[in-house]
Amino acid sequence: KDIADKFPGVYSINIQAFYDGLSSYALARTTTSFKKWRKRGRKITKKFANWAKHCPSNNTHIVLLLRAEDASLFATKSKKKREIAEQAFNAAILGANNSGFVNVAAIASER
Repeated sequence: KDIADKFPGVYSINIQAFYDGLSSYALARTTTSFKKWRKRGRKITKKFANWAKHCPSNNTHIVLLLRAEDASLFATKSKKKREIAEQAFNAAILGANNSGFVNVAAIASER
């Protein structure tokens, strides 16, 4: 088990998991270990989806951003996939802004 499983609800764990997810998707894009890093990113996304059920205002925008990162892995395959990724990032930006997480909105805006 990782640290997020041992200490659920601790906000610093949430932050660590968020950056772990972002890093996993970045590594999936830039290394030869695509499957390994995408799998890790998707595992973290699922963790946030579960946390969002209990505290949507703190976690839903992160789920949206991590799903956008996952969608972006295939954005170069077609125009439709690129549009899906763009829509996902826009939803993440809107969700983060609406919840008051301008730092997450800024990160999503960079992509």
